[in-house]
Amino acid sequence: MIKFFRKLRQNMIRENKVNKYLLYAIGEIILVVIGILIALQINNWNQELGNKQNEHVIIKNLNLEFKKNKISIEKYIKHHETILSDTRVLIDLVGEPEDVLNRFNLDSLLAQTIDYMSYKPSQSVVLDVISSGKLNLISSDSLRLQFFEWSSNLEKTKKTIIHWIKLIRPLC
Repeated sequence: MIKFFRKLRQNMIRENKVNKYLLYAIGEIILVVIGILIALQINNWNQELGNKQNEHVIIKNLNLEFKKNKISIEKYIKHHETILSDTRVLIDLVGEPEDVLNRFNLDSLLAQTIDYMSYKPSQSVVLDVISSGKLNLISSDSLRLQFFEWSSNLEKTKKTIIHWIKLIRPLC
């Protein structure tokens, strides 16, 4: 095929058909440009498809991480509800006669009330998306905004918990 076009060009130049040769050359340039544009468009489509697949993977991993965090926080809440319940029992026992106190295992109750458990949510997916620059793959503006707010909201929550612990400890 290349030999055919080469012979065609050489024949046109030998026969002094410069106008036809220029028209042929312009046509060939246009075909090359169209081919490049088509290749670029195909590349863009492939890139967009890859980005959609990456977004899907990110959202799937986020979903798994937050489900794990939900289970973890439910355990955390249940544990602290037990602590609160045991603390109430201890408070109710203050001033009770010794025969009533002997019916309870006071050292176990006391140990359970000071068994503080901290909560640290898993945030590996969130931090990975933010630090790797993959945040632009998320097409949802509201989800992208929540990524930005995640760290500050988590820090505010930690400060609130620490504040409440400081307020409650003197009461125990």
